[in-house]
Amino acid sequence: MTRYIFFSKIVIFVYVFVAIAQTENIITVEQSGNGHYRKIQDAIDSVAPNNTESVTILVKPGIYKESISVPADKPLITIRGSTGNASDVIVTWDQRGDIDKVATFHVGASDFVGRYMTIQNTYGPGHQAVALRVSGDRAAFYECSIVGNQDTLFDEIGRHYYQNCYIEGAVDFIFGSSASLFETCHIHSVGKGYITAQRREMPTENGGFVFFKCGISGQGTTFLGRPWDGVYARVIFAYTYMEDVIEPQGWGHSDGLREEDLRTKTLCGQYRCDGPGATTSNRVEWAREFTDQQVAPYLTIQFINGKDWIKSSPTTISPPAAMPSSPKPMKKKTPLPPSAPVIPSLPPPAPMARPIVHGYEEGQPIIMYYSSGMFMTCFSCIGTFALSSAVLLYLLA
Repeated sequence: MTRYIFFSKIVIFVYVFVAIAQTENIITVEQSGNGHYRKIQDAIDSVAPNNTESVTILVKPGIYKESISVPADKPLITIRGSTGNASDVIVTWDQRGDIDKVATFHVGASDFVGRYMTIQNTYGPGHQAVALRVSGDRAAFYECSIVGNQDTLFDEIGRHYYQNCYIEGAVDFIFGSSASLFETCHIHSVGKGYITAQRREMPTENGGFVFFKCGISGQGTTFLGRPWDGVYARVIFAYTYMEDVIEPQGWGHSDGLREEDLRTKTLCGQYRCDGPGATTSNRVEWAREFTDQQVAPYLTIQFINGKDWIKSSPTTISPPAAMPSSPKPMKKKTPLPPSAPVIPSLPPPAPMARPIVHGYEEGQPIIMYYSSGMFMTCFSCIGTFALSSAVLLYLLA
């Protein structure tokens, strides 16, 4: 019996260890005063500099009129809306200014995760007014709405991942030098301009924007993008549905760039996209129609070394499945009155159906990565088994 009790204590110790391993530091933000803090920035400020443990800031529903900064010396922070619906947690600001000085939300820290919130700059057209600026490495956003007009998302530097996000703007509203993967995002243009402005000044730089299985809608027409400050821009739209809102030329460029340089150095184009806006017959001469071999290095999570840091499921992503031949058009976002906060509905309208892609069978993985959830599930199973075994051994003793 003594042996059983001794073994039971060891098993209980294992269970306690596993339970502690799964514990996360949670800070609650609620405007009513029932949380730890009333403001998101106050919660961020409470995190110790150079922290080495993950911290989750759980934000309760509300409209938070704040200009927020996650400084570079505070990594491993997750800010998450408590309801799982981005329209319930709105971070809003209404100021214009230099792109590297003024933003509604600035992430300067590495290993940041944002979930289920709306980040918006309501200043309006005519000036640079950044909603979200991301300059930290290994940053990921899931089911967030990023809303503005000019320069909405400053994807400055680092490796970034956006999944199931809604991004709205008019002029250069996704821009920067980062290496970023946008997966199943809804891109919505609200005025004539350019969706992307990617900056890559040297061919050795790792930056670039890859849009995988996204949907593009809009009001009026827009361009897919233009190089920013150099001719080595890299923007790839793959398996993306485009409504009839894309200018036939597809791409534009700033004055001073030579056509020959654009043809030989710029990597902007499409791969197996569809929809009325995806027609390439009238695209500019330097726009690419990528082959399987050319696009292969970019249709993988390893384009951003994501296997080492992305912690989301699923573990595999496959090409679009076959859909009905006459899909319904993507729903347009209904503008709210100017006095009301700009709150796009979530989840964002799904990209319209597209036919099965020739050369790939349904279920064949295109992007693969690993999920830390798998390990946490294993920990939980081990802990449950250990506790059950301990109880059984006590009863047998």
